[in-house]
Amino acid sequence: MSTTRLLVVRLGAMGDIIHTLPAVVSLKRSFSSSEVVWALEERWAPLLTGNAYVDRVEFVNRRSLHSLLDLRRRLRHFRFDLAIDFQGLIKSALVAAFAGPERIYGWDRSVAREALAALFYSKAVRPACGHIVDRNLELAVAAGATSTGAVFPLPEGEAEGLLPERPFVLANPLAGWAGKQWPIWYK
Repeated sequence: MSTTRLLVVRLGAMGDIIHTLPAVVSLKRSFSSSEVVWALEERWAPLLTGNAYVDRVEFVNRRSLHSLLDLRRRLRHFRFDLAIDFQGLIKSALVAAFAGPERIYGWDRSVAREALAALFYSKAVRPACGHIVDRNLELAVAAGATSTGAVFPLPEGEAEGLLPERPFVLANPLAGWAGKQWPIWYK
């Protein structure tokens, strides 16, 4: 059985990377013999540390032409079967295209953050769901995922300051966009 090589493109923003994790889990579980490479900005790498569903991380540095050409060379080395652009920007679509995969999946121009990004996609998806986690899962299904569910494999992390001595819960249920907010249920 040959290995399916998948490129995930979600370059940055902590919440957006976290919202993409269930789709990546879905892809990894669905393609039993796969290699998942995630392209992102280096500062977000700690979010993927030790993630069992991501085989490799490739850092995207857009500061110079040399670094972009190096990225293209590194990505082409993998010979990806498909790339999934979860960001919907021209810069993320270009990263997917740099890899030279057989197919690129991304957002329909009507929902992409930058409509021109859709020009790079082999298959553009118009999601039916409202929440970004569900939308990302729809994009993963369009790319061939058969196993879906909201699993968020995050590293434990390290405290950057003093924490309370007794047990506590830290929560931030809100987000800047309604499509990224979890519904609040009252019982």
